[in-house]
Amino acid sequence: MFFEVKPCQIIKLDDVIGFVMYPSENYGNSNGRTLYVYMRGVHDTLRFTFEDERDCKFAYHRLKKTLRDAGNKM
Repeated sequence: MFFEVKPCQIIKLDDVIGFVMYPSENYGNSNGRTLYVYMRGVHDTLRFTFEDERDCKFAYHRLKKTLRDAGNKM
């Protein structure tokens, strides 16, 4: 099963081993948010940057719900 984190940015749900949402590198800039996704077999995290916190939170909660609905116990 696949999941579209952002338009044209798709990940394989079976390989997700963790995910977390952080502020962007520039902590003074409240307009940027980053979603990190940890994938099985990938040494580095996948990083998805969003224009605003609302979009990032929406993607985070959508990913969490999709994994839960697929039977993942995260």
